[in-house]
Amino acid sequence: MKNFFKNNELQSFGGKLKEGRKPTMRNRWQTFRSDESGGVAAIMALTLTGMLMMAALVLDLGHLSTVKTEVRKAAEAGANAGARALALPQGVTDWNWVNGKATAVATVQQNYADKLSLADFTVANVQVGYWDMSWDSRTSHDLLSSTITPVIGQVAAVKVTVAKTQGGTGSSAPVASSFASIMGIHSMGVQASAVAMISPPTKINPGGAFPFAFPYTYVDQHWKDDPPTSFTVGSSQHDSSGGQWTSFLTTENGASYIAGLIINGNPTAISVGDQVYIQNGEENAIYKDTNNQFKAHPDKIYMVAVVTDGFQNGAYTTVKAYVPYKITAVNSGNNPCVTGQFVPGYVDPNASGAGGKYFGDPMPPKLVQ
Repeated sequence: MKNFFKNNELQSFGGKLKEGRKPTMRNRWQTFRSDESGGVAAIMALTLTGMLMMAALVLDLGHLSTVKTEVRKAAEAGANAGARALALPQGVTDWNWVNGKATAVATVQQNYADKLSLADFTVANVQVGYWDMSWDSRTSHDLLSSTITPVIGQVAAVKVTVAKTQGGTGSSAPVASSFASIMGIHSMGVQASAVAMISPPTKINPGGAFPFAFPYTYVDQHWKDDPPTSFTVGSSQHDSSGGQWTSFLTTENGASYIAGLIINGNPTAISVGDQVYIQNGEENAIYKDTNNQFKAHPDKIYMVAVVTDGFQNGAYTTVKAYVPYKITAVNSGNNPCVTGQFVPGYVDPNASGAGGKYFGDPMPPKLVQ
């Protein structure tokens, strides 16, 4: 009987226990596992399948991220190039919307996304008009119409959208999945938009402006003169140009104060929309210093205020824009005056801000979205 129980006990645990030893809980669990080997294999198969599916999705999402970067860079390149082209040719007073669109398209077409050339990119995905600087750049906006009369803060811009979406053809076709198709995901869409603005400055920082003011219409008419027209401002208002001295934001009219403005420029920043004071004329003493040297330097380029037409001497008037002005001659004597001409293509290092009328080269294009 003793041997009978021993034999049966050993057999009940797969004969794995040595004779004379009692079975433990660990022994029983190991035996159970060996008896359920088919269930473990099924669980392992399901787990492995899930892991493979996740790995496939991760690989395809990584590829999608790469394509999205390519699409975004193409859109940004197109927007920047298009915005720059709005200002061409130099010396025009209106934005070249047609040129901006064409340049944006041509630039995008030189790019690739998902190993496909974007040569079939079309102008239908380019928008030109005005971007409002008050808009949140994190939110997508359609540009304001290019036909409006912009106000300060509304700047010329180009918006480019590059997309690879469902239903698209050629380079616009969605991104095909390589591994996620085992889950029924055969393609994924991606797109990116970029907006670049370009603008003349609206603010001249301290030291950048010469104390002259010219009427808006006259500047607009003569900005493109070739050869350039010379404009002279003397001790009293000069009939041929209508230009006059200004003391900027103050009514100060002392000769020493105006002489300081000639040498040092505007003491504080002046912006489009500011009211500047127009002088009645200036004393001959402002033209030369005590060493008989001219205070205004020939061949130096300054920014001068473009103001409201019909301004009055001895009164304030509104600044509508700034224009680069190169001094070509300074004369003293019985009829002292300063002569100069406008300079298309000049970029002022002391200028900032955005908006206003376009005279000359604006600041470099800038992505706003």
